[in-house]
Amino acid sequence: MPRRKRARTSAEQLQLESPSEVIAPFAAPFARDARAVIEDPTHVAVARAVVDVCCRPDAAAGLSLQEIEDRVSIDDRDLLERRLRVFVGLGMLRPLDDRKGAMRYVLDPRALAGVQVVERITTQGGVSELLLLLDRTAAAIETQTATAEQVSSALEQARVFFRLFADTLARLARAPIAELYAEIRQHEQQRLLTNLDRLVRLVAATYPQLEPLGHETVTEAQRYDRYLGAAADRIVAEGGAARAFDVLTPETWRTAAIHAPWEELAAVAAALVFDAPGVVVQAQDIVAAVEEWRPRGRGRELPPEPDVPAGPDPLEQRRAMRSARRQRLGRQVGSLLQDRTATDITGVLRGGPWRAASAMLANLLEADRDPEVPAVVEIGDGLLADPGLDVAWCSTPVLLSWSPVPAETPKVSTAEAEQVEP
Repeated sequence: MPRRKRARTSAEQLQLESPSEVIAPFAAPFARDARAVIEDPTHVAVARAVVDVCCRPDAAAGLSLQEIEDRVSIDDRDLLERRLRVFVGLGMLRPLDDRKGAMRYVLDPRALAGVQVVERITTQGGVSELLLLLDRTAAAIETQTATAEQVSSALEQARVFFRLFADTLARLARAPIAELYAEIRQHEQQRLLTNLDRLVRLVAATYPQLEPLGHETVTEAQRYDRYLGAAADRIVAEGGAARAFDVLTPETWRTAAIHAPWEELAAVAAALVFDAPGVVVQAQDIVAAVEEWRPRGRGRELPPEPDVPAGPDPLEQRRAMRSARRQRLGRQVGSLLQDRTATDITGVLRGGPWRAASAMLANLLEADRDPEVPAVVEIGDGLLADPGLDVAWCSTPVLLSWSPVPAETPKVSTAEAEQVEP
């Protein structure tokens, strides 16, 4: 029974899986036993170096094993010799008879393809194979070289691919974010879904009987898309909250710094606090600011004179009206006093109609308050009431007098005095 591998540390999870971990599932269908796949990453590097040497133009006529050893830059010569024997034994290096008795070897083209497959498997984890499957099937349908059975088989393989991808992401839903990111970084979600959509449309138009299988494949692809989106959201949320910048590779940060929109780059440091930068001000800027913001003098400006139309002065008109009013009030007081200096006008007020009595009393009180009219009105505390009169009640006495007595008292009739405007 093979031994169980120990759990990887957080630092190891940030690294890509070793070649044996990635290649072993790929090589398992044609491996003799569990130890048939290399476990040392150096072995893969040796294979790449040998392929590079044998692909050079000067190797077209073949190279001896010693020449290959001399051209490969590997410090461990024993390892190189062992790997060369394996490459010869498996046919990666094919002997070439040059009729000179020297054994020379050339590279089998399938070995170069094998190295390329290993590169794709270690970096994309099978995603490139699914893309190749989708593209190859779509191209075959467009060129009318694919049968319905071949298209059905390709759709079934694609459906299984998407299902396995979705199941893997579902199992890693609660895994450490470093391990989760190591898984999703190899997926080309948008390209996969776009190519699948193109293939399904071609299938529906060319092979309608395969449309249900295409629908099932799309359903699995949508399930895969949901799990992949949830994984990406979790990495962004938890990694951003913990400021775990080491979750992403340096190359990812470099690519983001070059190609990401500046709004997204600014949001990375939105919650960080920075010291304010020093202010750089030129002398001419200071002079311009002083000139612009210098306090201005507050000289009082007189309002513009109104454009008065030609005609009589309204103030003089007002004064003339007031003077005429005072003269009328003086004549009314004189008509009530006659030659007397004082008199009781209670009877006059009670004997007239109510409107005339109220207007007379108002005019006399106005004359009393005007300093230009020397009239005095005194109203007593008594009260006279008679329901039969128009003036039903009236205070008593109501005394009217001159103060001081004028040199000449205007003589006016009682009718004229009663016509004074209130």
